[in-house]
Amino acid sequence: MTVTREDVKDDEINLSNYTPLEERVDIEVITPAMATEYLNKNTANRNIRGRVVDSYARDIKKGNWQFTGEAIKFSREGVLLDGQHRLYAIIEANAPIKALVIRNLADESQEVMDTGAKRAASDALSMKGYKNATTLAAAARYVITFKSGSLQVNKEMARVTHSEIIDFLSKNAVLEEYTVFCIAMKATSDLSPSIMAASLFLLAESDKEAAMEFMTTVGTGLNLQPNTSIYALLNRLREIRRHRTYVPPAEYLSLVIRAWNKWRKGESVKTLPLRTSGNNTIKIPSKVL
Repeated sequence: MTVTREDVKDDEINLSNYTPLEERVDIEVITPAMATEYLNKNTANRNIRGRVVDSYARDIKKGNWQFTGEAIKFSREGVLLDGQHRLYAIIEANAPIKALVIRNLADESQEVMDTGAKRAASDALSMKGYKNATTLAAAARYVITFKSGSLQVNKEMARVTHSEIIDFLSKNAVLEEYTVFCIAMKATSDLSPSIMAASLFLLAESDKEAAMEFMTTVGTGLNLQPNTSIYALLNRLREIRRHRTYVPPAEYLSLVIRAWNKWRKGESVKTLPLRTSGNNTIKIPSKVL
């Protein structure tokens, strides 16, 4: 959408309802002690999301936190309206950050805060020139979470920041190659390209040639042999699709890694169960063979 100066006519706008500026805007370096003081005024806010605080703190500790102009906001009565997760992250990281601080906002302004469209990791990658950004961002997130040891099938996936994804891809450009490779099998695979690409990356760290062979068979069904873990994996994936069962990304990754580990050991496999078998919970393998 293009807007020209001729489209905007200030003389047609009624400014009588606008009062002189009451708000105060400052740029501050907020220390852990200041964050603690500000949080003492946190009497009317939403529940804290621990994984958000953790992700912010990781960025602060690594020096990846950027000054973006997003503000810490206070009401006219001094109540904290917005910014509690950043403040808790400052305390957790035990390090200061520079932030915009706005005071004297109307209490009602909190009702419309954070209602705009948030920028996704794929948006950040697209702006940096990455192709297939949505699939690539998801694949990177799965790999980072697996390597951190926090990927669990029965828990919400840990939050990975945009900076962590960008930093990971700058050091592991091969994931882009794997993403393109897996997208090409989208029409024949019961796995999403992002799960396939993340799996291929993890498997290839052990043996790239074998990983390419394994994932090609998983993605296309070609050269499929009975009584193998790949055969059992594909049967499980078809059953999930047939019954329209919801399976979280972590469990798909678990299925692939478990199948790979059995395939590498040459085990004969009849079936590959989901995360629960009777009363036993099946954990995601911590090691890729």
